[in-house]
Amino acid sequence: MFVDLGFGFNTIPGSISLSNSATAAGGGLHFGSFRGEASGFPANLDPTIGISVTAGAIAVDADLTLASGGNIAITLSDGASLTADTARVLSDTGIVVSGEGDGRFSARTINFLSFGSIGIVSNSCTTAVCRPVEASGSLGLEASGDFSLSGPAELAGLGNLEVYAGGNITGDAGSGYYSNGNVAVRAGNDATIRNISGANVIAEAGAVLDGDYFYVDGLLTLGEASGGGRFDASGSLDLNSGGTVLTLDGTAFTAGAGVGVRSGNDIRIGGNNSFLANTGPSSVPERVIFAAGGQRIDYSLVPSNIATLSIGAGSAIDAGTGGVEISGAAIDARLASFAGASFRADVTGAISASSIRRTDGDALDADCLEGAICIGDVNSADFVSIGDGDFKAFDIRSNGAISGKSVVLYATSDITIGGPEVSAQITAVDGLSITSEEGGIAVLGGSSLQGGFISLTAAANLSGTGNIEATVSDIGLAIGGDIDATSLVAARELTSAVAVGGETEESFAAAGALRTGTLSLGATSAVSATAEIRIGSLSLAGFDGTFDAATSLHVGTASDVGNLSLTGGTAVTFGDLVVDVDLSIDAPSIEGTSASAGGLLSITGDDLVADQLESAGDLSITIVNEAILGSVTSTGGSVSIDPALLTFDAIAADGGITLAGGTITGGTLDAGTSIAVTATGALTLASATSGTTMTLGVDSLQAGALDAGGDLALTVTNGAVLTGAVTSGAMPRQGSARSTSPRSMPVVW
Repeated sequence: MFVDLGFGFNTIPGSISLSNSATAAGGGLHFGSFRGEASGFPANLDPTIGISVTAGAIAVDADLTLASGGNIAITLSDGASLTADTARVLSDTGIVVSGEGDGRFSARTINFLSFGSIGIVSNSCTTAVCRPVEASGSLGLEASGDFSLSGPAELAGLGNLEVYAGGNITGDAGSGYYSNGNVAVRAGNDATIRNISGANVIAEAGAVLDGDYFYVDGLLTLGEASGGGRFDASGSLDLNSGGTVLTLDGTAFTAGAGVGVRSGNDIRIGGNNSFLANTGPSSVPERVIFAAGGQRIDYSLVPSNIATLSIGAGSAIDAGTGGVEISGAAIDARLASFAGASFRADVTGAISASSIRRTDGDALDADCLEGAICIGDVNSADFVSIGDGDFKAFDIRSNGAISGKSVVLYATSDITIGGPEVSAQITAVDGLSITSEEGGIAVLGGSSLQGGFISLTAAANLSGTGNIEATVSDIGLAIGGDIDATSLVAARELTSAVAVGGETEESFAAAGALRTGTLSLGATSAVSATAEIRIGSLSLAGFDGTFDAATSLHVGTASDVGNLSLTGGTAVTFGDLVVDVDLSIDAPSIEGTSASAGGLLSITGDDLVADQLESAGDLSITIVNEAILGSVTSTGGSVSIDPALLTFDAIAADGGITLAGGTITGGTLDAGTSIAVTATGALTLASATSGTTMTLGVDSLQAGALDAGGDLALTVTNGAVLTGAVTSGAMPRQGSARSTSPRSMPVVW
């Protein structure tokens, strides 16, 4: 049927029913315009206006207007259509559009207004999604009550799309919203949105329209329950709630420009989500923002409820050429990853050490409570700032790999990098700065800190098994307690945090102990500690080193060192030391394996145990009590040793050997020049050979061969047993007893 003129119904009160079942080609109902009004009261029939297209089409060339004091129902069978140029559908109670298969209500412009609810239903859809309602231009739907998409219904406004419900918005699996232009979907209460595609996209919950929008508690749920939800914006993507924003596992968010996620309460990002921003052609990058508590709200959270940000395992946030900013009363993103031009993470309130930290209703892990920032992987082209905003983080936990041009971590309490079984990395091209105002810094699990320079400040300890490296200049430490690390490696020096990167100070003082597996520096270094110093491996790029510990000092190995001085308040222990120039060791107790000096070697203490000592220059040992030595060698100088009790295997010198003390028990003496031994007790030697004179003045003597290149003088108070040949360049000169035996014969005195 074709009606060329406009056609209208007005039933007061009553109902309007319009149907078409024509199947013939060109059949159906065709109107120039159509207005159906059933606004009478009371609206006794349901629906008050019903339009049913079971086959073919109902076509309206111009305006289609439906106005009802009751419900309006539009039903479209598979393949059937209702079309118009402009469609306005108004109801005091409810509007429902149901499409079977690809049945569709379409127009250039469509507007729905209901003081009750609006429902769009897709039944028997044979494809991934079906469009029961589509506008080639703009599509606007406003409901005072609820709005729902049932079945895999895709609501399409190809020019732009706007949906507002004063109540709840719900959507079944596969449902969504599509536009080539802008999309805005807002609910005054909760909103569940499965998919959206558009230019600039806005999705909101708890958004109450009263002239402008104000925000109350509402839950914004995004994504498919089974995963795979998609939110695509060729422009910006804004996801806001006056209450909580919740994204379901496996949801993907893409924006040609920036992404903003703001809530009055929590933001909870599910696992394996992806956020990708700045994919469009714009030359001005925009930010990706997650702001828990960042949405202005017109109500107050209960005291135990805090606005927190949590990001699930495997989720990735990539801002492309833009920056990433995340904030909340607590942030837990330990298993997430971030990438962008810059990265900033901040808390939204101050927490002191005396504060009772809130758990957000036990939703937070015990190690990531109010005031905490717990972070995973961060890859930034420029700066990384964690906890250094207007409000400082209480504590920080870093479990992943963080990299940037510069990196700053700041907390009032403890900062933990890695874990017992978690190795983390923080890398900065320029500077890496970590500050704990009142706590300590723990670098665990062999985690690494690397930067052009490193600045670490803590009121308590630097602890753990960290590998700390400054690739361009210094490691600066201001640690109030002990310092423990697997390695400390600096291109230049170890210095204070405030002096890092400036002129070389050539000195560092630890407030507590200093313990590291490796200490490798590239400048002259004077290191002291108020407790012990323990260094597994020491290297100074050929520069000089002075190490002074208030208690014990240990150096496992040393190489590529110029002059080296080791001083211990109680003890010095060493493994294998190789020093290019002079080596000096001073402590009450000294024990080591081997020490080699390219120049002088000097040891001073109370007791000494060493397997091997060697120097190219003079070697002097001054010991109050006992010295137990293996081999002692000076390849270009003399050896001088004077303990109360001396035991040795072999002593050799290019120059002379001088021994003085109480009891001396040894193996061989081999001097390029003279040997002089003075012992108030017994002297026992396997043999002694001197290039020039040999002088032995002892209480008693037991020796093998004695071979002096010059004079041999023996002064023995209580007798001597010589079991080898006694030879000299001149006749031996005896002291209290004399012998006339030939020089090459054994002599027993």
